[in-house]
Amino acid sequence: MFVVRVELRDVSESKSREVYEKFHASMEKAGFTKKIKGGSGKWYRLPDSTYTISTSKERSSVLETVKTLAAATGYKSGQIVFDWADGQATWSGLEEIPTASNWANA
Repeated sequence: MFVVRVELRDVSESKSREVYEKFHASMEKAGFTKKIKGGSGKWYRLPDSTYTISTSKERSSVLETVKTLAAATGYKSGQIVFDWADGQATWSGLEEIPTASNWANA
């Protein structure tokens, strides 16, 4: 299972709801969900723009799918894909922190 977080950038407040609803629909159509099952068997809603997907695809392939769906919105974006099984992550479009000394302010 993979946990995915996506941020669409520079979406105006007036268009935000419309843009994100279309994006969420495209993610759902591609097999992503906005829920996660806990160890107790209960299901939980994930924070906004966070998804899960169970697939045999590689982490990099999941990232490419998410990048394609995000690009279809016409907005810049950042994405990160975590592999639940091995704890590794792959990302694209994240903003770089210029120096380690700025970490506390990020």
